[in-house]
Amino acid sequence: MYDLLDYFIDAFLLITIPIFNWSIRVRESNPRKAYAVDPGLAYAVSPSGVVNIGTRLETAVYHELHRRNAVTRKGYISYYRTQSGYEVDFIIGDPIQNSASILIQICADISEPKPLTEKCSP
Repeated sequence: MYDLLDYFIDAFLLITIPIFNWSIRVRESNPRKAYAVDPGLAYAVSPSGVVNIGTRLETAVYHELHRRNAVTRKGYISYYRTQSGYEVDFIIGDPIQNSASILIQICADISEPKPLTEKCSP
């Protein structure tokens, strides 16, 4: 599976982001979040009838963050998972200096507080 994921990354079909941590070992050993380079292609190959607005919105926000932030240490994009299992979708900052400048949580529908109380799957 990891080889297939690497092939998709090499073919510029997917982009992955690591977890926010100052330790390189922790960043490389934890799972990475994957985003489609072309959201239209991802939608075209998804099973029919499956529309995940939250995932599509998160992908769009990732692409905008990537466009706005140069690939520098201070503009590094990653995600964070707390000790209790909650997840912050995007952190902009330098993981080596352990300094985050912007934290972004994506939500497609704020009418229900459900995402605030649910924990991420381990």
